[in-house]
Amino acid sequence: MNFVLSCDDNEIYYPFLKKAVELYKALGHTVMAAYVSDNPKKEIYDLPLDRLEVVAPIDGYEIGIQAKLARGWLASQMDNEELYTLMDVDQFLIRFDWLSASIEKASQEFDIITFGSNGFKGTDHQGKFAMSMFTTTPENYRDILNVKLNGTLEDVLESFAGKQDMLEYVDWPKAWMKQRDTKNAFSDFSDESLYAFRIFEEEYDIARMDLPNFNLFRFAHRLDRSENIMVYYRNPHFGDGFWQQDKLTEDQRKMILDGFFIDCCPARPYTKHESLIDDIVDAILELNSE
Repeated sequence: MNFVLSCDDNEIYYPFLKKAVELYKALGHTVMAAYVSDNPKKEIYDLPLDRLEVVAPIDGYEIGIQAKLARGWLASQMDNEELYTLMDVDQFLIRFDWLSASIEKASQEFDIITFGSNGFKGTDHQGKFAMSMFTTTPENYRDILNVKLNGTLEDVLESFAGKQDMLEYVDWPKAWMKQRDTKNAFSDFSDESLYAFRIFEEEYDIARMDLPNFNLFRFAHRLDRSENIMVYYRNPHFGDGFWQQDKLTEDQRKMILDGFFIDCCPARPYTKHESLIDDIVDAILELNSE
């Protein structure tokens, strides 16, 4: 598979980049990253990336918004017809077999594949889907983001600057549509909103793949940084105090190796939970190396 990541120098997110890249590369996948920085860390050039794009921050837009959109922009600049999957930098896929099979099945009929819209049903964000694992071709990324081949991240930002209109014919709550404005504050911006709006606007025919047991933003098959979500689903062996551990217990490791969890969105920052996160990544490698 082709995975695309992005980040800036924010210490909440940046330290995860190395772990994610090394995990995906160790399992034989293609990995690309867009890095928004005016003072790039030297270590970034040592990562085993198949493609790295370092982008200087663009005046007039919050850098966090630039970092969010950089992954889709990077995917849009590939000159081929392959499928590219966006991942959050602070997320580790666990069930590679599940994602690969899901993409393979959906791609027989659709060339835009989304995951997790079922988790937004019944909320004010109905109609959206999770950005993580969003998969399509470079041409479709260009269409969605209003950017040409050899276009820039700044072109993407300018295309959605000041966009506050809504699609009145959509029956669901619409307030989230204003969150696609790239001139918003970071806390008021959502790339999920931007992508969902463009898909509604252009009436793309897409695959909406459900995540199992994903309801009201709670995903049962995720090692979640919010311990209360794991408590809510009564996941055995995972509950209050999990992220204060240094290592997995044998029962916890067994649940990962048995394939119960699809992904992991670990507690942040990485440096505070390094030992446990590294142990989880080792278990992911063991599961997928069998």
